[in-house]
Amino acid sequence: MRVEPITTCGVPAANPLVDGRVRAVVESISPMVDGGRFAAKRIVGDRVAVEADCFADGHDVIAVRLKWRRESDTQWQEAPMVAIGNDRWRAVFEPDAIGRWVYTVCAWVDRFLTWHHDYERRIDEGDIRLAARVGAQLIADAAQRATGDDARRLTD
Repeated sequence: MRVEPITTCGVPAANPLVDGRVRAVVESISPMVDGGRFAAKRIVGDRVAVEADCFADGHDVIAVRLKWRRESDTQWQEAPMVAIGNDRWRAVFEPDAIGRWVYTVCAWVDRFLTWHHDYERRIDEGDIRLAARVGAQLIADAAQRATGDDARRLTD
C-alpha cells in the first residue's frame, strides 16, 4: 500500500489577502519520503500518523483537519487534528484496503474559536457585553451561510 501527501485540500488555493499574505500556513507534513517524491508504504491495518506544522500570522486560533481517501475515490474522509505542541498537529487514519491512498492537511483561521478564546479572558463588564455582541454577529453571519437544520439552530 502506498500513502502519499497531496498539496491541496480539494479546494482552490488559499485566498491570499490583498497584500499577498496567507493567514494559515501548513508546513513539514509527515510522513513524506524525499519531499513527496516517493510514497510512504504501509500494510493494511497499519495506522498512518500524519503530523504537520500549522500556524497563523498572528494570534488568531486555527483549526486543522486531516483529509484522506483512496486515490480512486472522490469522497474524502476527514478528522480534526490535535495540537501536540510548538505549532505541531497530529491525526491518524487507517487504510482498510490495498492500493494508493492520498492525504492532505487543511488549516484555516477559525473566527469563532478566536472569538471564544478572547471572550474567556475578558473581565470588564462593558468589555464582556461588547464581545458578546461580536459573538452574536458571528453566529448571525454563520446562520446566513448555513442551510436546513444548521441554519435554524444558529438562528435560534
